[in-house]
Amino acid sequence: MHATVIACTTDMPRADWLELRRNGIGSSDAAAITGHGKWSSPIGLYLDKTGALPLEEDEADHLLIGRMLEPGVGQIFQHKHPELIVRPHPYLLAHPEHGWMLADLDFLAYESPDAEPVAVVETKLAAYSKDQWGDDAQNAEDGIPQQYWIQVQHQLAVTGLSHAWVVVLHNIYEYAEKLIVADPAVMAGLIVNEERFWQRVIDRRPPPADGTDATNKALKDAYRNNTSGEAVVLPDEALTYRTLYEDAAGVEKQGKAGKQLAANELMALLGEHEVGLGPDGFTPIVTWKRTCPPSFDEEAFAVEHPDLYAAFKRPSPRRTIRFPKIKERTR
Repeated sequence: MHATVIACTTDMPRADWLELRRNGIGSSDAAAITGHGKWSSPIGLYLDKTGALPLEEDEADHLLIGRMLEPGVGQIFQHKHPELIVRPHPYLLAHPEHGWMLADLDFLAYESPDAEPVAVVETKLAAYSKDQWGDDAQNAEDGIPQQYWIQVQHQLAVTGLSHAWVVVLHNIYEYAEKLIVADPAVMAGLIVNEERFWQRVIDRRPPPADGTDATNKALKDAYRNNTSGEAVVLPDEALTYRTLYEDAAGVEKQGKAGKQLAANELMALLGEHEVGLGPDGFTPIVTWKRTCPPSFDEEAFAVEHPDLYAAFKRPSPRRTIRFPKIKERTR
């Protein structure tokens, strides 16, 4: 394995680990750069690497559960592969030539105690069945979501190993594993794209925004409290984006009105009935069932417990984008 060890992450505080990862591009970052990230985007990753986003020191429950169950998934893989020796790998690695290309590995597999590793073992927990997990896979034979396929190719590029096992526990009790072979062309492409992205980080040149929810969230998180209250002269394309927004909002409003009209017509046809059947008399085509989810009466609570209400009420700062009417200037 030709990777360089950057740091041992055993017992490393989460904040220190997150800060260390900002010094390069990790394997879980790779999919965001190529536009295949489910939870991140190029500009979101840029804002994180440049420190514009706050460090997420409080680990989300699903991440914590995955990390805590990771050793057990590794043990299952070891049980199913007695020909291998599977060891945890608590180290942050870097590519020997491209120091910004980082990787955290779950496990490494060995053929004998004193030998060099032969494969990466990447563990995952999925909240749906193994039949559904590969629906957006890179290709049929690999059968894993594209973001994880890219993550593993990045790991193989960093380590120089020829293959990796992706080990998945679906719904806690369904086990699956996939063997992923290193793809030299894909790894070379990742290096080129990631190097370009990292140069943007160094030069402080943000990538273009896109229309994903991940980008929207990243921009709001980065600039929610970071406001000067001053005006700025925008480039010419800002007017183009404003027009695009207004046109899209008009289409959205029209679509929402059409959707509401169809729903109202169906509710009028159903009346007191809960299920509407098609012309064949037995195929359900629409339902309108009563639900009663619990709700919190904030106003009543404030009246009954004013001190508690005041103690737990917190400001929720946000920034809302609006479009003031443009007036033609008289000369």
